[in-house]
Amino acid sequence: PTQCQFGQWYYDFVESDQFEQLPNDVQDILLNMKEPHEKLHNSAQRITEINEQYGTETEQGQKLATSVYNEQTKNHLAQVQKLLGEYQNFLANTKEQAVQKSAQNLNNIYRIIIILTSVSVVIGIGIALFISRNLTKPIKEFVDFLRGLAKSGGDLTREIEVSNDDEIGDLAYW
Repeated sequence: PTQCQFGQWYYDFVESDQFEQLPNDVQDILLNMKEPHEKLHNSAQRITEINEQYGTETEQGQKLATSVYNEQTKNHLAQVQKLLGEYQNFLANTKEQAVQKSAQNLNNIYRIIIILTSVSVVIGIGIALFISRNLTKPIKEFVDFLRGLAKSGGDLTREIEVSNDDEIGDLAYW
């Protein structure tokens, strides 16, 4: 049975670490392939022996080979195909679950990006308002002082309180 490509794959796979990681029901599906696979080879071997004994052209050889094929080979092949179909269904379901999980993870990443972007914009606006307020407040106070100075008839004895130690504070001081 290990001479065919399927057999080579099968026996390598059931002895691998990947096989051990499969769910038990899937392991059972694959392990159940061993017997029909071996019987499939046995029936093929029997057909080969009939052909060697009777020849492929004799009616008796053809009848016996056809009988073995119809009564044994087809049944064993159908069993292997059925189990392979079950394994394919498992693989398809696993793939679908992986695709759904990937889509869910992608949606979560999009949500995180949107939240982080929103928080960044709010923080940026807050910083901009803070800086703007700190820049415009002293200028507004200085303008109000000058306006009050003009309304008071040019009383130059009035003083402005300067608390900034920057260019705006220098402007108000001098």
